[in-house]
Amino acid sequence: MLNSNKLHTALEMSIKDMNAAYDENEVISHRFSWRYKRKKRAIIKAYQQSLQRPEEFDRRYRKISFRQKVLIAAMAIVMAALLTGAGVVVTYYIGGIRAEQQSTHTDAFAMDWESAPSTLEKTYSISYDLSNYEKNILSDDEYQYWAEYTNNTDYIDFMYWVKEAYQNARVNTEESAIGSMAINGFDALYFQRNEKDQVLIWDNGEYIFELHSNLDISIIKLIAETIYEEKKIVNIQQ
Repeated sequence: MLNSNKLHTALEMSIKDMNAAYDENEVISHRFSWRYKRKKRAIIKAYQQSLQRPEEFDRRYRKISFRQKVLIAAMAIVMAALLTGAGVVVTYYIGGIRAEQQSTHTDAFAMDWESAPSTLEKTYSISYDLSNYEKNILSDDEYQYWAEYTNNTDYIDFMYWVKEAYQNARVNTEESAIGSMAINGFDALYFQRNEKDQVLIWDNGEYIFELHSNLDISIIKLIAETIYEEKKIVNIQQ
């Protein structure tokens, strides 16, 4: 049965959980989002209201019908889900990627990774003319390659990973709609972030590729389609 004591206890636990997650020594430079602040204010307000007249709430609750009690219980469950950030998880299967989209992010998983190469055995490059961009390699090891191209305010991030390392990869898709787009015969996961940043993620059968940029999606698609495998030059000694 729903009662004020249980509601009060649940709200009190929610506040304690949120406070416990905040460590001033670790996040002193972090700026919390307005969603977090609004959520915490809502929990505190509901907690304070639950302290005011619990006896009156119990008396009024006992007088309502069973159908109304069921409705109140359902509303309490929905409100608790909203306050704690719980929500519906929508799962997409695009190419060789499983994407589980939640309210604030998406968890991406590369499928069929057991049969894929465990290290980066091949090298890929972009043949699109980026001569007016400054190139900076941020990562180049046996599991991931990441190159950043910048030109004033424009940027292009080009990455590829081994599938085994691309498990439960968290992608920021808050307020974004996930779709798909064909890249060189492969289905790519596509979404727009922050009204300007475009993201493409796809599986070419061996590795996971990512392309992030604030350029127009038509240009980004052209760039993605110029990615090619560099062939190793073998010197034949006579």
